[in-house]
Amino acid sequence: MFDRTEYATVSEAVVDAVASVTAIDPLEMDPLYSLIDLDALERIVGPKLNGQRRNGNVTVEFQVNGHDVVVRSDGLIYVFERTETHPERMDER
Repeated sequence: MFDRTEYATVSEAVVDAVASVTAIDPLEMDPLYSLIDLDALERIVGPKLNGQRRNGNVTVEFQVNGHDVVVRSDGLIYVFERTETHPERMDER
């Protein structure tokens, strides 16, 4: 779960979640800015300017280094390993 007090941005929380689940060094990951618009990610699922979580049930999904990443507006970040038949949940952060 990402928390504004722990992370400056949603993208930092995503990098930390992917790194902790995959054991890939963040410097070795595909850069997030090449995969998704980071400003849009922040506006869609990040906290409001006053720090409060957004209302509603908004989800953004994308892939990073062969893993599906699901970022929800309630603060949860899920990282799934991709398989040929279906994604399997590896961890939630």
